[in-house]
Amino acid sequence: MNDVHAGLDASGSNSQTTDQYIIGYIGRVITGFQMGGGMEHAIGSRKMGAEGNPPLALRRSIDLALTRNQAGQHVNYVEIYEADVLPANMQPVLRDEAARFPH
Repeated sequence: MNDVHAGLDASGSNSQTTDQYIIGYIGRVITGFQMGGGMEHAIGSRKMGAEGNPPLALRRSIDLALTRNQAGQHVNYVEIYEADVLPANMQPVLRDEAARFPH
């Protein structure tokens, strides 16, 4: 599913309710989320959960994407836009969050 976002979108909600549909399938099929947009622009970082702070917006949105189901499992993958993977200020967030996946 795409459009994971920890902040409020134009409708005034985050993606948590919609995400529950996918979370319900964790462990039964391969599941994953795609971020709802880039973090670098003010509107993007606001929608993603931390206006003006792209690293925190990324962290909050990944945390939302890695919500665990009742069995304690999270999705198999999270897709992140290239523009949010390349900046140096995003590297600590990406390292921390990647550690949450089995190697």
